[in-house]
Formats: sequence, structure tokens, C-alpha cells
Amino acid sequence: MERPIYVTEVAEREPKYNAGLMVTLDLWHDKGASEWWKQFSKKTSFTFKSRCFFGKEGERLFHQLQEAIKKRDAEGVRNILPKMNIYCQTNYEDLKSIQKWAHKAIQMPGDIGGPRKKEVREFLTSQASGRVLETMCGFNSYFDDSLNITEVVALDFCKEMLERYAYPKRIKILYDLEQVVKGKQMNFFADGSFQTVGCWGSNYLSRQKPVFTEFRRILSESGKLLILENIFEGYSDLIKRHFNPEKCAKSMRESGFDVKIQPLPWLKSTWVLGDYYLVQGIK
Repeated sequence: MERPIYVTEVAEREPKYNAGLMVTLDLWHDKGASEWWKQFSKKTSFTFKSRCFFGKEGERLFHQLQEAIKKRDAEGVRNILPKMNIYCQTNYEDLKSIQKWAHKAIQMPGDIGGPRKKEVREFLTSQASGRVLETMCGFNSYFDDSLNITEVVALDFCKEMLERYAYPKRIKILYDLEQVVKGKQMNFFADGSFQTVGCWGSNYLSRQKPVFTEFRRILSESGKLLILENIFEGYSDLIKRHFNPEKCAKSMRESGFDVKIQPLPWLKSTWVLGDYYLVQGIK
């Protein structure tokens, strides 16, 4: 029997400064400064790569650069940029896909639901019971401690995500569900060993049906499979398809589940492009 790889390390989240992105966001509402920066960047070779990340050492210079741009201070910008290059740690575009995903564990401010993630967590917690497996969990658990939940086991294919998982005392297992797509079983989990399975990245699976079938094996009778996703969201380096609740439900049915699709319009916010849905499968 295959042994699970347990992740017991705990790491802090240390945001790094994406100079190109953060300057763009900071100047979003200052059209004059934004246009000045665009023209300045074209005229000078003293600029940084657009997706270049800086650690704590570059933070002070980063904020100085923002202020210089707002003041249209060309000499100040020319003085600051070469100094910032010294502190450049990572150019995002040079990373491999799995490295980019690992970087998000450190960098990202939130996860599913954006500013409403507290409500998402409360909602999903209310849907769960018994022993829960949270797959493709990332760093931000969507199952709170609850009287209806006896245990939550976290599973993800990224060690950095698990090291920063919001509940470090829970069991954390490093495992790539693509292994199931290729024909393997999570045989370190017995048949019927969970009452709830949550999956927060079904659009990253190359094929859903074999994974859903495996989820059904490890669920007890009347156990639930919960998938909550947005039809437009997904990280471009990993996504296989955009989420479609009807196609997801079809794969669940083909795996032996009774399925219900629930639109979640209350999750909609001004900056979110797509709609959220909960697709629930019952064994």
C-alpha cells in the first residue's frame, strides 16, 4: 500500500513586491501619473522587468519609486531603479508552472470568494459533516472547526501551500490528483472513510471523472462531494478548462453520484467577472 507523504512543516507567508503589477495598481486611479510612467518607461532603459519580485529589503525603495512616479520626478526614478535591481529576487515569467503556484502560497492575499471568503467558509462548513477531506486545498481552508465536523484532512500537490495552510495542526498530505487520472488510487484512504470531500480546483484536473470516482470510493454511504467554483476563475499556468457546473455535474453523475447544482449569486461582487456555483454530489 502506498504511504501518504505528510507535511508537518509550518512556514510564514512573506509577501514579495511585484514592482510592475503593484505600480500599475497603485496608479490605477491616477491617470496622469500612469500616463507619465508609461511614457517614461518607453524613453529610458532604467526600468525593471514587469513581473519582477522584491523581498523585504526592496520594500523601502519600492515605496520611494511609487512616490517619485506620482511626483513625475524623472531624476528620482532614474536614481531608484538601478538600486532596486540589486534586490530583485525572482522574475515571475522565468518560473515553471509548479513554481508559480508555489509562489502564490506566499504572495496571494486571499482565495475563493475574494472579500466574501468568510461567508464562503461559513457556508461550506454548514454543508459538511463527519470526517472531511479537503482536496486541492491551497493555503486557505474552507472548513472551519465545527461541532458537525469530527476531523479535516488537507490534501494538495504543492508543499508550499500545505506549509502555509490556515490550520497547521490538521493532517496535511502532499498528493497530486493527476496520479488518480493516470489510474492510481489513494489507497492510503480506506473505502468509506470520509463523510465529506471538498475540491476547490476541479478545473485543474485533466480529467474529472476518474477523480470523482475515487472520491466516491472513499466516501461513506450518503456522503457528500462539494465543489464550489467560479466559471471565469483559474490560474492560467495550471487551468485545463474554465469551470462549467453542468459539465461538472455530468462527470459526477457518470461517477455514480446524485447531483444538485446550486447557484450562489450572493457571492457576486463588483470586481468578480463570473458567477459562483456549488455542485454537490451525494453517494
